[in-house]
Parts: sequence; structure tokens; C-alpha cells
Amino acid sequence: MSEESRISSQEDIINDVEKQSLKNAREVHGSISIIQAEQETYVIAVAICLDKSKNFINKINCKRGVPIQGYVYDAQSDSYFLECSDFLHIGIVPASFVATFKNYSGWKMFVPMPESVIKRHLNDSQKKDLKQFKNHFKADEFIINFIQMVNPN
Repeated sequence: MSEESRISSQEDIINDVEKQSLKNAREVHGSISIIQAEQETYVIAVAICLDKSKNFINKINCKRGVPIQGYVYDAQSDSYFLECSDFLHIGIVPASFVATFKNYSGWKMFVPMPESVIKRHLNDSQKKDLKQFKNHFKADEFIINFIQMVNPN
């Protein structure tokens, strides 16, 4: 087999793998549905400095909610430990979302809300608090994330 044939054959294999991978991803994506659930979500805004040396480990109370994202959790104190510059307990929003999978009736998983959806569910006081919090941090130096917990106490 010539070098050109071998290279062409390898490229064909790579293209076939990429096509199969894309097809699989489309099928999985088409099988997942996101629906709004009845549970409330407790939201905490977190400011993370892009200069990691300016972040420090914070202990953030979970309000006994079910976490949506994975953070280091201490069950004894019901708190997360998160490396950040600051955080703000925004409070409860009257919404949550779950991903369901077609043909798997028992499977569901809570999914986080993007900031735009969180903002739609904030009351006026929460919106004001979030705006004031975000104004303390330059957008080119900090990332604002949202910790979300379903069914807080």
C-alpha cells in the first residue's frame, strides 16, 4: 500500500468516526426533553476572579436543598466549599427544570437554569441585590456563576 493510499484510508476512517459521533450526538440530543418542574430553586450568585490567586475557599450554606451542580459538599454542616472571591444568597425562585429521556420513564435529572431564566423569576428586591453584587466586579476580571439547589428548606 502506498503512503498516499494509507493516508487516504486513515482520513476515511477518521471521517467515518466523526460522522458516527455526530449522528450519535444528534440522536441523544433528540431524545432529551427539558421541562419545567414544580420545585423551587435556591440561588446563590458566586463571583470567581479570573486571577485564581484572588479567590479563596468559602463555606456556603446549602439551605438543605438538593444540589444541581457538583461542588465539594460537607454533609455535617450542610455547606459547600467553593473557591471564589465573594458570593450572594439571592434566595428562592419559583422554578426548576428537569431533563427527561424518551423511553426511560424513570429517568430524570434536575438541570441548572441559565442566568437569563433565573433573572425572569427574580422579584424586584432580588434583581436589585443581584445588580448591586455584580457591579462590584469587573466583567473582564470576574465570572459570575450561580449555585442552584432544588427544594430548599
